[in-house]
Amino acid sequence: MSFRPIQQRGLIDKAVELRDSQILNIQSYEKIVWRRRFMAVATVITWIAVIVLIAALATPNWAVLDFMNTEYQQVHVQLGVWGEWRTITDVSHKNVEWIPHFPTPPENVARLADADLKHYYRAQAAIGVIALFLLLSTNTLALYTFYHHRYIYKRLTAGLFLLVAMAIVVVIEVLLKSVDEWNTAVAQASQHGDWDYDAVKVTGYSTRLAHTWMNDLVRKTVEWVRSLNISVEPLMLVLAACNAARSIATPELSEHKMMRVYPAPPGLSDKELKKFYNKKMVIWDNNYTYVNLPIACIAGIMYGGYSDYHGRKLPLLIGIASVLVENAMRVLIWSPSVDISLYWLYPTAAITGLMGDFMLTMSCINAYVADKFDNKGILSKRMIVVSIMFSLGSFIASQCTKYILYVVSSTILLIIVEGILLVSVVMIAIFLNNTTPKKRRLSDEENESEEGELPSTNFLEVTKLSFYSLYASLKVFLLSREGHKRLFLYLTFTASFMDQLVFGEEKSLIGTYTRLPPFNWDSQQYADYRSIRPIIQIIGMFFGLFVFKKWLSLRDTFIICLTIATLGLNVVMIGLAYSSWMIYASLAPGSLHGLLNPLSYSFLSCLVEGNETGKAFAVSSIASKLAGFVQTAILQNIYIVTVDWFQGFVWLIMGGICVIATAIYSYVHVVAKRENIGC
Repeated sequence: MSFRPIQQRGLIDKAVELRDSQILNIQSYEKIVWRRRFMAVATVITWIAVIVLIAALATPNWAVLDFMNTEYQQVHVQLGVWGEWRTITDVSHKNVEWIPHFPTPPENVARLADADLKHYYRAQAAIGVIALFLLLSTNTLALYTFYHHRYIYKRLTAGLFLLVAMAIVVVIEVLLKSVDEWNTAVAQASQHGDWDYDAVKVTGYSTRLAHTWMNDLVRKTVEWVRSLNISVEPLMLVLAACNAARSIATPELSEHKMMRVYPAPPGLSDKELKKFYNKKMVIWDNNYTYVNLPIACIAGIMYGGYSDYHGRKLPLLIGIASVLVENAMRVLIWSPSVDISLYWLYPTAAITGLMGDFMLTMSCINAYVADKFDNKGILSKRMIVVSIMFSLGSFIASQCTKYILYVVSSTILLIIVEGILLVSVVMIAIFLNNTTPKKRRLSDEENESEEGELPSTNFLEVTKLSFYSLYASLKVFLLSREGHKRLFLYLTFTASFMDQLVFGEEKSLIGTYTRLPPFNWDSQQYADYRSIRPIIQIIGMFFGLFVFKKWLSLRDTFIICLTIATLGLNVVMIGLAYSSWMIYASLAPGSLHGLLNPLSYSFLSCLVEGNETGKAFAVSSIASKLAGFVQTAILQNIYIVTVDWFQGFVWLIMGGICVIATAIYSYVHVVAKRENIGC
């Protein structure tokens, strides 16, 4: 034993300073080298993409249109961001003219006489320049990343590349949709009667350049996605896509059903008839909600408590199954060939309520993520990632839906959604692992070590546990807590309730509201709106994640205040809108709202214990449902009463509610910062 001190001194003499170093085996080293090479090649390609983007923005060939004007002259238009080349050809000569878009389209060109057209041109130019600036900045950051150990900024760089790719999609969509604002009176209509410029619009090489560049940036983000610990995020994307597709098809199918059920009253103008059927759509939405929400509230709390004891997988499967049932019944009700009675909505609402409805899947996914990350700072960022996946799923569905509707009917679209949901249920049942909260796992391990076996979980015990979980979930709000945490629970739920009241009404009403004059949207136009909306939300969430969280290190509660305030501005703009471009413009201030849900869940997890998270999240989900009930009982009825004399009145009321919710969260922010609660 005497040799040990001498041996230890020898080892100390041979010690190597390893602080700020990292030991790698040969396999890890080779893997990092290959990743460095891949990143280097991708960075070179993105610098080439700068040239491609500049060429795309500079060339007027985003769309090409050929048509005949009212003077029987052949007109050829090459449309760009900054202007267009117009070629007019008749039997005697050809006239080529450059028509600039700035500062405003020329008044002598009757085709461009729409007063709203300038807003499209300004938006597409501004977003295009911003995309170019962001691309240059991100490429510089990509080079800077190589100078840091293990390239710690690679996720930020790849995330910004995705942000720029989404921006260029907005440029393409806005530019191509600006054609819809052209004056069709100066063109010869087709012999079939209905005609617009979309019928002769062909995508130009500038748009193809932009698409090529966008695809390269999307591939660059793969490096970021691969570095994340992915679990249920793809499921969120699929469910969001299915939900978005259903919501796009719903207004048109519902309106057609009302037209089949309710005869048109005599003596109504076209505008009054639109409002008549619009009211019927809202009334039946209300009827469904009155039955569904009370049942879903109780069931959701019980499922949330059950998941805290036995894991998230079974409640998640039941929640998705409820969406399957609802979607199938709506297909049977809305389909012109089957056309069962509207009264079948009542048993459908009751059954789906017992199964937890779509909100149960959302709370289970959020709780699933919360189980994996104990670090609250990491959790808030991962919650934002989940929210981004939701918006990305909505974007993908909106893009696909508008093309699918060219080929199949809205009813067939819902059947496709049904198939995707069914496959999702099977895949989850087979591949998704069950999870339980960390504190619950430790408690079970202690019980197992002390007693040798886990307590019984037969059907009777599970039933008792479900009813007990209802009491346990509510008890979360009665327990004494450190500092102002219990008060924060009350205030947070109150403010979140008010926010969900407004946001839920905004989401459910916008598709119905825009079918009225002066908008007169159909399913295709609504799909276009739904495709741009998630892009703006993703941009807003990336901005919040990288600027507010990483760069400025703002507290979650302060960012929540900003999100609610900007939602208020969003709904006020919708209420005052007199043209479609103003509906699109309202998306900009509402882009930050995607941060609210993940940051609220993150802050909520700081107020309760780990084994109370499922209960708290379930109650939060129920609060959202109660907000939907109040939304139906109050805001929807206000809309029905006021739509005839001022159809935007309810939107202004919603803006006032957001002001109150912002004030409540501002108080929470000030006190929570003083007590160092949250992050």
